Amino acid sequence: MKNLFVILTICVALSCDSDSDTEPRASDLIGFWSRETVYLNEVNSNEYVDFLNNGTNFLDLREDKVFHRAYDIGTWNISGYTLTLDRDEDTGFSDWEYKILAFSKDFLMLEMKLVESKYCCGFDAFADDEIITIKEIYRKQN
Repeated sequence: MKNLFVILTICVALSCDSDSDTEPRASDLIGFWSRETVYLNEVNSNEYVDFLNNGTNFLDLREDKVFHRAYDIGTWNISGYTLTLDRDEDTGFSDWEYKILAFSKDFLMLEMKLVESKYCCGFDAFADDEIITIKEIYRKQN
């Protein structure tokens, strides 16, 4: 419950200084984003693993529509409030589709629903085929 309050507080705070009333454009998202926090079903991922919330996790969205993440590369596209990462076939990963919950010039909150095996790793708290709501919070570095 406390984590839900934190997320809601961030969303309310951003609504005063955010472009949330308008649809995000590609130019709003281009840049190097450092992931600060991941929530799994509204619970900080630190409750399950200790490696999802740190500065080594990033999302680099380039002007040429190429994206880079740790161990991941492909192309990206935006349509309305949906950010799609078309992951390179050589990675063996499936494509991801995020809902953009909030954004500003230096803040980005994304959400997607996946089974744990399609996200990154096995979490003891979830069954292999259980759909998890994943929220990722980023800060722009450039």
